[in-house]
Amino acid sequence: MANQQLHVVYQPQVDLKTQKIVGAEALLRWHHPELGIISPAEFIPIAEENGLILALGDWVLRTALITAKPWLQTAGPEFVIAVNLSAVQFRQANLPDYVLNALKEADLPAQNLEFELTE
Repeated sequence: MANQQLHVVYQPQVDLKTQKIVGAEALLRWHHPELGIISPAEFIPIAEENGLILALGDWVLRTALITAKPWLQTAGPEFVIAVNLSAVQFRQANLPDYVLNALKEADLPAQNLEFELTE
């Protein structure tokens, strides 16, 4: 994050019936200057082992919420931003308060946020 090698990219979620974009999934990507793109399957377990996953997850969530705000205004109230949540994050006792605080800071309604649990 500090040296700007990590990026959040967004995969559109499309309603197959209407062909309308109804949301986006926020995906973390690492573009190493020498090694190229490093798979999340490689760096997420290392982040978990080294106690960095909570800070990383916080950065992704807040980035996704800030990014989604104008999309929600354009796409309408049904637009959903999906964020991956690791098992470590899911087990945090303060998760509900933390998420509500992030939503409040981004001025985004809770119904526009969706979590996906990673394996």
